[in-house]
Amino acid sequence: MKGAGRDPGLLARSLKVESVSLCSESDALGGNMPRSVNRTFTKPETRRPPVSIPNSFEQIVKELNISPGEYRSSSELKEWVRRYKDERYVPPELLEAFGFRVDV
Repeated sequence: MKGAGRDPGLLARSLKVESVSLCSESDALGGNMPRSVNRTFTKPETRRPPVSIPNSFEQIVKELNISPGEYRSSSELKEWVRRYKDERYVPPELLEAFGFRVDV
């Protein structure tokens, strides 16, 4: 490229970069689809309180029909705790009461 250093416009023309436009994904896919918006998201009257679902420990206590004072003396509950202590939630105090190791 003899003489390329003498023509400053030659370098600029050889490095010409086309403009790049940023577009949304819907534009890129060929349409300008409107977004769906949850307009009730911030309205307090449309919010519902969270639903509380009992955990498996609460379910077994209900099935066995025992009160918290009866937990330690229930052989059925102790067997359930022995079987599921590593897989399900058991209150740490009850694990200790039944003689199981508690990792904190």
